[in-house]
Amino acid sequence: MEGYLVKRGSGDGVLGRKTWKKRWFILDSNILFYFKNPKDTLHIRALSMQGAVVRLVPEERDHCIFIKFDQEYEKQIPDLLVSAEDAESMMQWKSALSSACADTQQSQLATRSKAQYLPLISFVTDESPQPAVDATIAMPPAMISLWSRGIVSTLWFHDKLSQFLHVAIAAEVKECDRQSQLFRANSNVCKVISTAFLEAGKPLLQRLLAPTVSKLASDSCPDIEIDPSKFDGQNCGDSHRMQQDNANNLSQVAMDCLHHMVQQVKAFPTFMSAALRVIHSEVTSKFPNFPFGGTTAILFLRFICPAIIAPENHTVVKDIPSPSTRRKLILLSKLLQNAANGVSEGEKEGFMASMAGFSETSMPIIQNFVNGIIDKNNWPLPPAQSDDQGKADSPSTQRKLGRSRSLKGYVRLSQSVPVGVLPVSALQNMQSALQSVQDKLHNGSDSKTKLMQCLS
Repeated sequence: MEGYLVKRGSGDGVLGRKTWKKRWFILDSNILFYFKNPKDTLHIRALSMQGAVVRLVPEERDHCIFIKFDQEYEKQIPDLLVSAEDAESMMQWKSALSSACADTQQSQLATRSKAQYLPLISFVTDESPQPAVDATIAMPPAMISLWSRGIVSTLWFHDKLSQFLHVAIAAEVKECDRQSQLFRANSNVCKVISTAFLEAGKPLLQRLLAPTVSKLASDSCPDIEIDPSKFDGQNCGDSHRMQQDNANNLSQVAMDCLHHMVQQVKAFPTFMSAALRVIHSEVTSKFPNFPFGGTTAILFLRFICPAIIAPENHTVVKDIPSPSTRRKLILLSKLLQNAANGVSEGEKEGFMASMAGFSETSMPIIQNFVNGIIDKNNWPLPPAQSDDQGKADSPSTQRKLGRSRSLKGYVRLSQSVPVGVLPVSALQNMQSALQSVQDKLHNGSDSKTKLMQCLS
């Protein structure tokens, strides 16, 4: 884009005046040039938009645009104020300048993303998982969601997800100073574990929760509202009786839900059982008096309760629950989460005190649930590859896999195909791509450059 803008002086002259002068501006990619007039071949300045911030501002002139430059990339001037001819021109320049900044930021993220994939590739080609875990811990917040999805699906395909999770879990427990905070912080490792459980465990969530969600959504479900403020026009005595009756109903629903989940322990995927065993072992070693704290945090806080609150987002049900059903799901989630955390009823919300005794009564069932998962078949660590990998050998997936013979296609596929549906028949294609990477890593001093080309 190019055109005239009126630029305010910096005030660096002898008299310190900030006069306004008409200049010819050209925006080329992420570089902003300005000249005295369009015929000049030598620009006055060329300014990098990398890291810059663009916004509209009210000034003594109309249609002003303010640009704050990032001093790491642009050391010539700290900021620039220009005025456009009219409102339409101002918005066009604002959009173009903002796009230049955004494109630069995306380029920076892409460059960092490529570099961050190197430890993952090294791990897949039979090296230690530690660098991949370190890369996950250091991942910028803007990239962690994409990274979590990519690393989980990639390592799942190569049967290395368990190895990665074992090292990541040990690192997370080591950094935790208080047992009450185990796996409750919004750390990068917790996000990856959550992604692994929620994505690979979708079929399991349906088995665990569908009967309970269907019961709560049915017309025959009894009332389980225990917050008196939500009762309609009840006097004090009636309100108390209603709260007690509804508390009994909620307790029964929650107990039925727990008993049903205990019956489903054999349905847990191998890697989830193995990961929970590692959590139990690491937590017991560091916090001997808190052996179930880590496993219940992952199971309920990160896996089960999010699916109870929003079952439509986790393939538990197809339809969006009604507001009244959603309220019932929220109450059930609160009760189970408090019980799993060992929190006394009413400690956080006063109306939950009507459920007093539920945590104590349900804790043996919850512990039985956890023990059933981590001890199932006495699986070794790391576990054998799950048979679930070859169940969804769909034509669409096959077509995607057929086009993924390069590492670039492989990385993109790993971020787009749902976890657990990559068929075993695709392994040869992936191995071929990774063998090419391995060859480049061991072939000459420019191997990293070649590897970046594979990812670009």
